[in-house]
Amino acid sequence: MPLPQIALPVSGYKSHISIDWRLGLIRQAAVTSVTDADGRQLRCLASKDNTAGDVWADSAYRSESNEKWLVRNVMTSRIHRRKPAGKLMPERTAKANVRKSSVRAAVEHVFGHQKNRFGLFIRTIDIARAEAKLTLANLAFNFDRLIFHKRRPAPGADPHQDRCARNRAQELKRSAETPKLLPSAAKTVSNDQKAPKTPSISLNQTGSCGCPAVGADPDPTVQKARQNQSTAQHIVLSSAPPEIIILID
Repeated sequence: MPLPQIALPVSGYKSHISIDWRLGLIRQAAVTSVTDADGRQLRCLASKDNTAGDVWADSAYRSESNEKWLVRNVMTSRIHRRKPAGKLMPERTAKANVRKSSVRAAVEHVFGHQKNRFGLFIRTIDIARAEAKLTLANLAFNFDRLIFHKRRPAPGADPHQDRCARNRAQELKRSAETPKLLPSAAKTVSNDQKAPKTPSISLNQTGSCGCPAVGADPDPTVQKARQNQSTAQHIVLSSAPPEIIILID
């Protein structure tokens, strides 16, 4: 448990978050004052119910007690190493930090998203108000990520089928927006001047993408196969493991 913050001079607040590497969703979050040490928040942010035990964080979270805690909880530390005091950083350590940064950079994208797209700016007196605003910003970010993943095709999905679904939706929208003539505006047509009939949609008609057009009745076998494939894609997307690797900042 982090120690309580008693009589700390506050000059601002810090947002600490942990995300999973594959989906980019925020899993844990904490708000502290600027003067509070980052390393004290590691145990609040590192979740124990992840499908993998790798923890990536910057050097502010590295300490002897945190390393021992990660070992006790069967987690692998990928935390950056600090530069030795009064010495040059070994080349091997510098290269290792660069490789870690390529993975840990994903957590920095969250803060960039909140500041640039949300216009997040915290200016409050009480830490409870800052925590409320940051919590809402984290929820909004997760909603954005959820919409992003919902729009993506499931693993193993046919991109052509997804394109056909979009085209069918656009055709339905265009047909709904087409204005219809009122009965009083309809013209009387004599027997000699018959109005051309609107071509009906047959089973052989296809849309612009090669799939059956709107209103067509495809082969029942093909329709059933598509429904099974769509159901399988939904199962693959919903049954994927929620977390892979913890990224903390």
